[in-house]
Amino acid sequence: MSARVLDGRLASAELVASLSDRVARLSFTPKLTFVRVGDDPASAYYVRSKERLAAKVGITSETRVLPEGTGQPALLDLIGRLNEDEDVDGILVQLPAPGMD
Repeated sequence: MSARVLDGRLASAELVASLSDRVARLSFTPKLTFVRVGDDPASAYYVRSKERLAAKVGITSETRVLPEGTGQPALLDLIGRLNEDEDVDGILVQLPAPGMD
């Protein structure tokens, strides 16, 4: 078996181009909502990165930030409301969510 070098940047660029093409062919602009609990800097960074990638492929996004200490019932309530929102096509809850162990 011979070694194969993978070019992560090239693979990423190809994937973004493919997704951009697929999104452009849709009859609507998809909307993704990120949900983050608390102000963890790493979680905020990851969500911003996902927002940039969504925009790059033509997906609109928004981020909902719940205060640290938010309990599971409040988080599930927000997810339920977002699920009922016809403008929202996807929901991504950023983990870890403090207090949701």
